Amino acid sequence: MKFRFLIIALSFCCAVWAGERSKPDRIVIHLSGSVSSIDSLFIPFYTPFEVPEDATRISVTQKFSTPSGERTNLDMGVFDSRGKGLNGAGFRGWSGGARRYFEISVSKATPGYIPGEIPAGEWNVVQMATTRGIPRTDWQLEIVIETVGKKEAPFVKRFPSSSLNNTPGWYRIDTHVHSVHSDGTKTPAELVELGKAAGLDGIISTDHNTISSLPHWGEVQRPDFLVIPGMEVTYEDGHWNVFNIKPDTWIDFRFSMSNGCRPSYFETVMRAKANSGFVSANHPYSIIFRYDKTPMDGIEVWNGPWQISNEKALEAWNSMLVNSIFKVAVGGSDYHRDGNTLGTAQTVVQSESLSADAVTGAISKGRCYVAKNSSVTVSFFGKNRSDTSVCCHLGDEMVLNENSVFEFQSNCGGLLQVYNQNGLICHEVVAPNQVLTQSVPLISRWIRAELRDSAGNMLALTNPIFCVDKLKTIPML
Repeated sequence: MKFRFLIIALSFCCAVWAGERSKPDRIVIHLSGSVSSIDSLFIPFYTPFEVPEDATRISVTQKFSTPSGERTNLDMGVFDSRGKGLNGAGFRGWSGGARRYFEISVSKATPGYIPGEIPAGEWNVVQMATTRGIPRTDWQLEIVIETVGKKEAPFVKRFPSSSLNNTPGWYRIDTHVHSVHSDGTKTPAELVELGKAAGLDGIISTDHNTISSLPHWGEVQRPDFLVIPGMEVTYEDGHWNVFNIKPDTWIDFRFSMSNGCRPSYFETVMRAKANSGFVSANHPYSIIFRYDKTPMDGIEVWNGPWQISNEKALEAWNSMLVNSIFKVAVGGSDYHRDGNTLGTAQTVVQSESLSADAVTGAISKGRCYVAKNSSVTVSFFGKNRSDTSVCCHLGDEMVLNENSVFEFQSNCGGLLQVYNQNGLICHEVVAPNQVLTQSVPLISRWIRAELRDSAGNMLALTNPIFCVDKLKTIPML
């Protein structure tokens, strides 16, 4: 590890700095250097530059190439003079590999970046090699600092409304959505319209490694469409979503399994949990999740259209349940652009209201199921044949006795499979709107349901109903 960092340090020794005051109101800085992804893959490196007291706008243009012409990439972002340390207070934006240019001023910024005051002192452009096996990438930065210009009105933050109604019900939420503020192609306004057209009641905004979109959602939010602030923490060792994040809270991503990340990872997850409602490991088998899942609240078992990586995620989640480890199952489209469909998949939440706190709180209790899209509706209850007042919903505890049953119904026909910790307890073909009732084995610690089509593709899957011993009245999970 020391050898790796030594190579990085040496690569910076060849960086050159050329600053000139090209005219009184404009400073131009040129910086250059090289980096090897063989030795420093996914390790951020920093290039400092000095910002004077009277700066009004900063723009950065990035260029890079390889001596042999290989295709490569350097992700990019920036920290201001308030600091670049872990969960750095100076975070001002990240575009990853989506952009080679950004600007920041008091009133506006390139998507992915945060407008506002330009504090004097040392700023740092952060770059990161993300293409494997490139012996050398030569990079250049041109930084333009404007110090005189038309006085701009400060940017006005308009976060989305946190509560739209107080009506209990089932609400359809796409929990994984990207905009132009990371590597998506749609603006917040376009995503709201797409979400409404897809039959959703809301989305969670989860741009990669930046919170720059969050103060813009209030500009476009509709009174019947909830936007929950969030972020996707994205790195080579895994991606994880943060739901219902507090305004202006940025969660760091710069820690790797290969460079002793354990303290930083746990510290950052705890910070995320303290400043949000829920954290979830994303698509753990399409991009391998190497971090410890223990502190996660949920697992994204369904990402986009149903595919083999989702089957693997479902199997891993079920294995955790069998071993008495409960993580909430969630799903989302991971929408980026035309070609995948917003709302496929989606998390259907039994919430006391259409509000960020209520929806996130209900998800954290497992009061939700995941559906293919808005055309699929299911109900799955625990009931008691001798006491019709007993009705246990997803995430509830059901006291087991000889009269305990589950009841399943869906507007779609398909193959119903119900599981407990020992495996399959129900395997039935059901017709649309058919009500199927079956006894719950007394040994059950939990029960959960899946509905699949004739080809075996998932239509819906539920979180468990937990089972409680009738004598000890303690949870069996």
